[in-house]
Amino acid sequence: MTWIWHTAPARNIDDLKTRTIVMGATANSADNSVLPMLANALIGTRMQVLTGYVGQNEIDLAVERGEVQGNNTGLSNLTAGRPDWVRDGKVRILLQYGNERLPSLKDVPTVAELTASEADREMLRFYALKFTMMRPLMIPPDVPAERIKALQTAFEATMKDPAYLDEARRIGLDTNWLGSTEIARQVRLIQETPQPVVDRLRELLARAGAR
Repeated sequence: MTWIWHTAPARNIDDLKTRTIVMGATANSADNSVLPMLANALIGTRMQVLTGYVGQNEIDLAVERGEVQGNNTGLSNLTAGRPDWVRDGKVRILLQYGNERLPSLKDVPTVAELTASEADREMLRFYALKFTMMRPLMIPPDVPAERIKALQTAFEATMKDPAYLDEARRIGLDTNWLGSTEIARQVRLIQETPQPVVDRLRELLARAGAR
């Protein structure tokens, strides 16, 4: 998602298209640089990316110091890392990059729904699959089936455990998760993506890396 500091001169998507907002990032190849580049190319925003920060904490400090005006990152980086910023209205969330709006951000549009062509939407949906299954857990292919089933059952039980959910909510962590069947479906979607979609994304990513 794209978020900006409360003093930045932008309150909506139209402002991002008419005003230059400086965004902190780590490197040209990182999502916090690639995502604003994609938004600039596909929906006409004018985000300017300043790279070279070591990590999220350094970008946050740069925002507080006024070096940059925002960042492009996951929601949990705010809700878990800077909950006071969210609570006190110090940030504005203006864009999402997932395939659909998060329930907690139902009024914030996705870049995909703002693009003009179906080809661009398909490319963004392909890229956003990485956000749908951010940290999949995998095991070697030769593990016995009964052990696989036991691990899957234990994982799902943990994800539904009231104590786990309470603790996750307390520290601001997102508890959305996918089971093994859905993860396998997402992998198939990646494998079945038409080559022109992959080539279009590769072209844009190469452009971002050349900056």
